[in-house]
Amino acid sequence: MIVYQDYLYIGEYNDEEIAVERMLFENDFTFMNANFAQPVNLYRMDHEENIELVVGDSDGMFPEGSLSGFGSGYNRNENQYIWKMQVL
Repeated sequence: MIVYQDYLYIGEYNDEEIAVERMLFENDFTFMNANFAQPVNLYRMDHEENIELVVGDSDGMFPEGSLSGFGSGYNRNENQYIWKMQVL
C-alpha cells in the first residue's frame, strides 16, 4: 500500500506458494490455472472510503473497468502480485 495525492493505493496478490506446492506434491494444476484466470488488480481509496479500480477488468462492482485502461495484471495474466509501488 502507498499513499499518493490523497489516495490510498492497494495492490492485490495471489498466493503462488500454495499453487506451486499443489503442483509439486499433488500434481494438481487447478489452483495455478485459477490464478492465471484472475491476475491481480490495483485499487485506490479516498478519505471517504470510496474505492476505484485503477488496474483491472470490469466486473459487477466496476462495470466500466479501470481508470487506467489496463486490465487485470496490467493486461498480463502472469502478473500475480503487486509487490512494490513508489512515486516517481
